[in-house]
Amino acid sequence: MNQLTGLPECIQMEAGALTDDGNIFAKGSRFIVNINPVTKQFYSVGTRRHKPKNFEESIMQVQEALDNDPITRNNVMMPPVIFGESARLKCTWMLPDYADDIGVNDPVTPTIDLFSSYDQVLQLATRISGWMKVCENGLVISKELAMSRHKHTTGIHPMWLQYQIPNMIKIFEQETYVWKQWTSRILKTDEYDMVMETLDLSKKDTEAIEQEVEIRSDMMLEHDRYRTMSVWIFFMLLTQYITHKTSSMKRLRLEHNLQTAMNRLG
Repeated sequence: MNQLTGLPECIQMEAGALTDDGNIFAKGSRFIVNINPVTKQFYSVGTRRHKPKNFEESIMQVQEALDNDPITRNNVMMPPVIFGESARLKCTWMLPDYADDIGVNDPVTPTIDLFSSYDQVLQLATRISGWMKVCENGLVISKELAMSRHKHTTGIHPMWLQYQIPNMIKIFEQETYVWKQWTSRILKTDEYDMVMETLDLSKKDTEAIEQEVEIRSDMMLEHDRYRTMSVWIFFMLLTQYITHKTSSMKRLRLEHNLQTAMNRLG
């Protein structure tokens, strides 16, 4: 798989070991240091029981599970995204067989996402999301639907993931049914207030969202004082902002908060 060429790796060294420039990573016999074997970049200090799975190994575990299940055998892996000073990973597989139209020219495709990290900031996790390309210039949005967490020490067992896949597809189908209802449902003021409160945005982000233009409808929250915006357009606008105007770590928090808020809307 050419897309996996050059992915950063992680090895463990005894705590107190010297780097090439003579620096000591950590002291204490109970600890292990996680570093990049090529660049000697320091990732984290852990215990002997905590050994992060290499990104390539985790990706191959998910790929094996998807390829061996007839439900997801037709999958397309997107190029892995490395961030957080090469210490964090997001990898996405699209499942085109289950794409569904929410509105006019609004096709949403389910995706399986993998998260991992060497610096222990991100837990090893898989989730199902809805993915949509909203314009020809490449703008895409996605929404987390469900997430499962795994131990770094054991990785992602292909049989466990295969067991979860049918449930993930069911969640996606249930969610798209709700989204279709949102296209004709007008957003109420109390619903708007609840969602914005649950998002727990900074003042700067709140003001920026008020100015955000939803790319399909050209609608803005600032101009929608009489609440003529549908719940679907509102959701699309928020997702558009979170996906493209926030940092990677903030995005994960806001995606979770948005999921919580929109689930309350029903």
